[in-house]
Amino acid sequence: MKITPRLYLALAGLLLAAQGAYAFNLRWLEDTPAQHFTDEDWRLLEQTVGQALNHSVKGDRLTWSNPETGHSGSVTHIGPVDKDGQPCIRLGIYNETDTLSGSTVASFCRQADDSWKMEGK
Repeated sequence: MKITPRLYLALAGLLLAAQGAYAFNLRWLEDTPAQHFTDEDWRLLEQTVGQALNHSVKGDRLTWSNPETGHSGSVTHIGPVDKDGQPCIRLGIYNETDTLSGSTVASFCRQADDSWKMEGK
């Protein structure tokens, strides 16, 4: 299972996709942690979300930190959700840079091919 940074573009005010995002109007991302993320920050966040989806249980809080940038965050497994018979997990996602922080809650549903898809808010 691979979660790409593009998945996080929908997390308004928090996340910015690392590739292809510049074609969109992203003014709403000004002054958010995502505006300052490096590729390594994205990799660490992506890895942490993947661990939360595949290996955590309700209440678990996983953290990530990039010592090169000082950026960090956490992913909290809020609990399972059922969306029309489809197994889903709600995650609380928090990120911070030197001067900015932001958080959101998102639901991710397991697809037939065993991948995860973020559900719209």
